[in-house]
Amino acid sequence: MIKKVSVSEVRLGMYIQELRGNWLQHPFWKKSFKLVDPADLDKLVHCEINEIWIDTAKGLDVADTTTPQTPTPAPPLLLSHLIQNRSPLRHRLKKQRHSTKN
Repeated sequence: MIKKVSVSEVRLGMYIQELRGNWLQHPFWKKSFKLVDPADLDKLVHCEINEIWIDTAKGLDVADTTTPQTPTPAPPLLLSHLIQNRSPLRHRLKKQRHSTKN
């Protein structure tokens, strides 16, 4: 998805689709590129451009500061369900091994 973002929101890993402004306002010779070099990020933040267009299909999106990035733990029932269903599988495997030996 193509979206317009402020230069203050730009981070490494974003795909710059278009730099807003004329070519004299920024030090880049390309208008589209993936931002991977910290030096390029620094140049972008300190140039005269205020906003850019990014492509989130080719690179990272703006960081979501409203939602915490902590992983959600698995529900405890899932683990107990796996433990309970383990014994029938073990029984079938033993039965199958026994039948192939004969």
